[in-house]
Amino acid sequence: MRLVTKKEGSLSPFSPSFYYRFMILPLGTALLAPLLSLSLVQAAALADRTLTVTVIPSAGSVVPQGAQGVPFLTLRLRASCASPVTVSSLTLRHTGKGAASDILRVYAYRENLRISRAVSVPTRNSFTLRLRPVTVPACGEETLSVLANFSSSARAAGEHRFEVTDVGTQTGVTVHTATPSAASPLRVTTHATTPDVKVDFRTVHTSKEYGTRRVVARFLLTGGNAADQRIRSITFTNQGSARNTDMRNLYVETASRTRISSILPSLDGDTARITLEPPLPLSRNQSVLLQLRADVRASRTRTIDWSVEEPSDIVSEEARSSRSSRND
Repeated sequence: MRLVTKKEGSLSPFSPSFYYRFMILPLGTALLAPLLSLSLVQAAALADRTLTVTVIPSAGSVVPQGAQGVPFLTLRLRASCASPVTVSSLTLRHTGKGAASDILRVYAYRENLRISRAVSVPTRNSFTLRLRPVTVPACGEETLSVLANFSSSARAAGEHRFEVTDVGTQTGVTVHTATPSAASPLRVTTHATTPDVKVDFRTVHTSKEYGTRRVVARFLLTGGNAADQRIRSITFTNQGSARNTDMRNLYVETASRTRISSILPSLDGDTARITLEPPLPLSRNQSVLLQLRADVRASRTRTIDWSVEEPSDIVSEEARSSRSSRND
């Protein structure tokens, strides 16, 4: 039997083209529709990945020569609800009539912990603080602070401000920066301030290799002659290569092996902020020898070389007052 051929311009129900055009294609489109809608939603979410940065300058005031941990800016970071945003750097510009050399170091803080290396202000006045990454949760907020240390020879009447010119994030994030009020300058006076607490690292004669409760640092704390102090916390920075869980269960003890701090589970990158519990009394001009112990889990290729990088890494309060301050 001979099959009847289709007329020009029509399709036979038995033709493969018929099933593709009238059955398979609509079915495929129906299956792909939710995926296409999902892709459009994802694209819209990615397009809405924003970070709003509200910059709040410190109120203008007078600071003495040699002042440490002087707050300049507070940054309130808010992420959109599309996804978390990771902030990795802040680019700042120094303005005002004061010389850049009046300021020794600038650094960033988050929750009383320094999260950047301290940098000097270059003569061109623009510089970048590289942060330990700060993740702002979706629909959430984080607060950062920018602080500075002044030179003891800073010129009197010098005026200083900082502006945020860029916030570094991952690719695809739109950053909106707002400064609700104009920044008033900080003015330097000739009334000098001197460090209240000094730290001097001593040689460790025991092994720092793999093991439990190793002495990884010995240091001498010396009080200044201005007032008696209570030391609340010390932030140590490892200039060597050991990081994170290479050192665990860190704490401070006296030379007689009495623990005087909480136990820190591990390094945070290259830093360890140790809280003394209770705060350690330190009289004027008194010196106390202390030790830092840790479980060393690093290989021999990892190195340990501690420092207290900035004066503000020692947090104390005057023994006669409840007023807290960051000290040199």
